[in-house]
Amino acid sequence: MGSPTPLLPQPVVKQASDYGELIEHIEAARIAYYPGTSIRNTDSLPTKEPGDLEIMPEPAPDDYSGTNVQVQGIDEGDIVKTDGTYIYVLHDLDFIILKADGAQTREISRLILGGYSYDNNDREGYLYYYSYKERYLRELYISGTTAVILYTDNTGGDWQTEDGEYNYEYSNKSGVLFLDLTDPAAPQVSADLAQDGYFNTSRLKGDTLTLLSNYYVSDPNEEDPITFVPCYYDEGVETP
Repeated sequence: MGSPTPLLPQPVVKQASDYGELIEHIEAARIAYYPGTSIRNTDSLPTKEPGDLEIMPEPAPDDYSGTNVQVQGIDEGDIVKTDGTYIYVLHDLDFIILKADGAQTREISRLILGGYSYDNNDREGYLYYYSYKERYLRELYISGTTAVILYTDNTGGDWQTEDGEYNYEYSNKSGVLFLDLTDPAAPQVSADLAQDGYFNTSRLKGDTLTLLSNYYVSDPNEEDPITFVPCYYDEGVETP
């Protein structure tokens, strides 16, 4: 018999004692990933693009099972969920509820929760101007009569003035919509919370949702923590 495979070291979440320690960690991480650069380099870090969503087949309502999970008791997000009575689906920009009834399965409600808009109209004083706002639906949980829908918001753009000045900006937020499903035919959004960073993953244990996002720091100002400390948002209101 061979020797047992050693367990991988478990990740440790470290906490900074102050903003000074945080900026030192950001500097060290950037140099490690991009040798020869520093936090004073204004080049942007790469970002990921949202992936396409695909609807996977769902078991029959009278013999359904939950999402396959890696750890017992910890639920993972998906784009299709069922409670045996209803099937809940994220498809493109929509949240859809179906009444599970074999060959008679039918849609009973649909909400458009995602979307996008673009602006490239001419503006006085600019050679060109382009901006965008996007919301992509990522994952779904069902807990009793509550739907929990995770999303990514992307905003940004670039422009050049008639004086030749060029600039651009972009930002990503990961958010959670809570929907009241007391009446599945008319679900209602009850809360909207978000945090800075691009959506990475999530887990649900009991009534505690953990949302992990990747927050890229491209040009922090050591004297201004808001340039490198992520914020969270309650109904759109920003809090550092």
